[in-house]
Amino acid sequence: MSDYKTIHGISIRDYTTDPDNLIEGQVWFDKTAKALQFQAAGAGAWATGGNLNTARNGQLGAGTYTAALMFASDTSPTAQTNESYNGSAWTELADLNTSLIKSTGFGATTSAAIRCSGATPPGTASALTESWNGSSWTEVGDQNQATEQRGSVSGTTTAGLIFGGQLPNPPMQDAAEQWNGSAWTEVGDLNTARYLFSGSGTTTAGLAFGGDTDPGKKALTESWNGSSWTEVNDLSTARDTLIGYGTSSASFAVGGSTPPISALTESWNGSSWTEVNDLSTARSALSSARVGTPTAGLVFAGSTGSVTGATEEFTDPSFSIKTADTD
Repeated sequence: MSDYKTIHGISIRDYTTDPDNLIEGQVWFDKTAKALQFQAAGAGAWATGGNLNTARNGQLGAGTYTAALMFASDTSPTAQTNESYNGSAWTELADLNTSLIKSTGFGATTSAAIRCSGATPPGTASALTESWNGSSWTEVGDQNQATEQRGSVSGTTTAGLIFGGQLPNPPMQDAAEQWNGSAWTEVGDLNTARYLFSGSGTTTAGLAFGGDTDPGKKALTESWNGSSWTEVNDLSTARDTLIGYGTSSASFAVGGSTPPISALTESWNGSSWTEVNDLSTARSALSSARVGTPTAGLVFAGSTGSVTGATEEFTDPSFSIKTADTD
């Protein structure tokens, strides 16, 4: 029988504590635990964070894992209210000027965000845009087309992208508009018109994924290169009312409805989607801190069948120490 040294050219060393400067695949014998251990890629998991002050669904998100902004929602009478997250707790902020449901928005920090589109009940689409400066909202240039339930990237107050959406007639939209800090410009259309989907990335490198074509929930993913959209590999599971965060080469797609309401989490590596650990609580119409990474993410609120203020934090260590199964 071949031994480890014959196969790998080195012997297994023993330690009473974990070795320094570990590398992936390194193997050693732990004399204290009396077990063979190795360094492997981390698995990642969701953990409970601080609840929002007010439960809601259909809200928007901006910022990062430890500094996030929640704004707008579909839940009356809180559609205008906003909260910020400091990594452990949420604080209420100044309200939006106009209450809209089914809005779209983006932002990279808690002090700079855009809320646009949406509807005023009982369903009149809006082109209104408001900009957040960290303390208050200001009305800025309207969109070219009034639409609701659009997708967006994790843009900034000077560079953002929205796409798709829904209107009474025709119902599905494929149009995309880009924000430059003062005005909207129509850019390349999606290949497939849809709504209730999500996106990630920037105005020059983005993704659009999931959604609904009414009827029909979609797994479709499209990649944006700054001027046009290209179909790429689908999500593993078709769904709508999901949320995304990250970049065009490293994104997460979280939750949504297949139906039923889903806890699914999928990770994008630039070419394909892979299922990773589920949310602790299945939910749809949730939101996220849009500047997330495969190792650190934040999602909040949504619907579990009723509105929730629950927050979950995703952490995925680059590496972790595991005990080998020698049976």
